[in-house]
Amino acid sequence: MRAKFLTRILLILCIVPLFFLVACNREGDNGAVDTGADSVAAADARAQIHGHVRFADYSWNESPNHEEFLQRFMDMYPNITVERVWVPYDMANQLTAWAAAGDLPCVAIGWDYLPFYATQGWLHPLCDFVANDPDAQWMPEFYLEAFTFNGMLYAVPAYFQFNGVMINLDLLDQLNEDPPPFDWTIDEFLRLAHVATTTTTSGFTWSPISQYFTGQFDPDMGMRGFNTTTRRFEFSHPSWARTVNMDLELRAVPGLLSDWMSDEDHARKFGEGTDALGAGLVLMAPIATWNWSWARHMAFNFEIWPQPSDPSVGSRFPIHADFGFMLSTAQYPEAAYALLRYLTFSTEGTLSRLYMDNNFREYDDDGVFTGYATPHWILPSNGSPEVLAVIRQMGDDGIIPGGFIYQFENMATAGFIGDWQKWIPNFWPILEPFWSIFYDRVVPGEIAASAVAAELDEIINANLDREMAEFERIMADVQAEFAARQ
Repeated sequence: MRAKFLTRILLILCIVPLFFLVACNREGDNGAVDTGADSVAAADARAQIHGHVRFADYSWNESPNHEEFLQRFMDMYPNITVERVWVPYDMANQLTAWAAAGDLPCVAIGWDYLPFYATQGWLHPLCDFVANDPDAQWMPEFYLEAFTFNGMLYAVPAYFQFNGVMINLDLLDQLNEDPPPFDWTIDEFLRLAHVATTTTTSGFTWSPISQYFTGQFDPDMGMRGFNTTTRRFEFSHPSWARTVNMDLELRAVPGLLSDWMSDEDHARKFGEGTDALGAGLVLMAPIATWNWSWARHMAFNFEIWPQPSDPSVGSRFPIHADFGFMLSTAQYPEAAYALLRYLTFSTEGTLSRLYMDNNFREYDDDGVFTGYATPHWILPSNGSPEVLAVIRQMGDDGIIPGGFIYQFENMATAGFIGDWQKWIPNFWPILEPFWSIFYDRVVPGEIAASAVAAELDEIINANLDREMAEFERIMADVQAEFAARQ
């Protein structure tokens, strides 16, 4: 499979006017060859950018593979040097420590809570850089809007994650059912969940529907009752009550949700200590790209589907993003931005990362090469034709599930932001009243979802307004201080 993939990625890249070419021969090769595709003008322009860039990288990326990935960047930009400084896990804590020591890096990638970095004054606005970047067109515009605070862009998406539904194809075949299309409907999902619930099998593992599916019924709605257009919570929107009722109906069917059965009922149905999903006794399970490390080891044949949607709305699905940012203390902003785009959304950087991920070498504790890892992947934020061709080939070669590729292909038109907690200040404290009202009153059947919707809207949006007002006040000061330093 690996040789087949390498041959095809080489054929794709041979016809693309990029700054480098991924080579087929792994031995004695660093993944880059001179194809003559660079124009002298382009090479000269890159040579004009110079400086030393400190990249805050996670310590688990310390490997020759990542070193070569960064070396390819420095080969493209001969007058930029990159130094990696290490983050054990928590980016916010590490940046706080560096800031206290007056030693912030220049570029970093994170996955949680951009507003904290912004309010500290650590972020360098990217508006002018991205506005003139030809590869910016390959990023979904709605993420650039989410990363914009008080009119200034502070981050770019680095990688995308998707939700989905895993379907056990072996069990589906036993039920004499055909696989649904990727743009399947909620009615089809519910029908399959009920059909698969028998004395020995279950239709679904657990239900995130009340939180995850509010965006499936209306083009303005997102996850957790959040309106992605108005950026306010709308629990009074019919889609929230609809998802809650659907969730409760699934919970009410005995044995349909395998993970929510009592221990006694679970043991009686599946056997004592049985992992029902792993044993192939559950038809469907919620899944996301970040679950792939365990999901790929399932002993049955499966495929991933996007979340089902209302046919009157069409296919819709949430997207989650890690993000890259440049620090305001970067001494050489042009050089820092060149590295940032390579790490996140540029076509050449994305293809270089795909090469690395699919040719990842492993070493023992003595540094001796032991072989190539199973191809791994993370879906990039660049959706250019060149990148899309490689992603599709990875699907054909069985590396990436088809349902995740379907979402990647359609993210610009059918995707919506699913992780507003990363971009809205204090998102979880804002939403805290939801949990007590939902789990204490709605789930036990004490009161209908529609009856508490107005109360939730009032309480939670008041919290949102307060937090946003304070955030905007702080950001106005941060932006004024940054402008004064320029």
